[in-house]
Amino acid sequence: MLKTKGISDATILQATNKRWDEWYAILDSIHAKKMTHTDIARYLYMHHLENNGWWCQMIANRYEQVKGMKKSKKHQDEFQISVSMTMGIPLTDVYEAWADESVRNTWLREKGIEITAITPNTSIRMVWNDSKTRVSVNFYEKGRKKSQVAIEHSKLMNELSAVEKKKYWKKKLENLSNYFNSRH
Repeated sequence: MLKTKGISDATILQATNKRWDEWYAILDSIHAKKMTHTDIARYLYMHHLENNGWWCQMIANRYEQVKGMKKSKKHQDEFQISVSMTMGIPLTDVYEAWADESVRNTWLREKGIEITAITPNTSIRMVWNDSKTRVSVNFYEKGRKKSQVAIEHSKLMNELSAVEKKKYWKKKLENLSNYFNSRH
């Protein structure tokens, strides 16, 4: 079974107004253990989180992990991490620092990243430069001049690489914050 470490109760509460145990109770009440992943995520989207499909997927994934629902062998051996940071920077500016390749190169300094999906001011999905792992970057407005960046790096092959990537992304978010601080 996948490890359930990652997104904390505080993070899920801030993002969805519910803790993990509240989400589990909601899903237990509709017998989600008998449902497919797609059906769980669709239920969450239709009845609770219609504006945030990413969290629907995360909640469905975590529920399946906690309840021991069968996953393929491939998924059992994969790890994922998440890191977030709230900054006193408007959401559009933070989003542009990721979306604009020349700006992104000043603070991220990584080549060979393949952007696979963009939802302006909401999310960026990419294949990482190792061509194996995936990165999802989500943007949340926390006020007129305040925003949060949440990064999930998935398909990591072992716990050591997950620990290293978590440290890596914390440092890169510090670089992003320093990039904005140097402009003012």
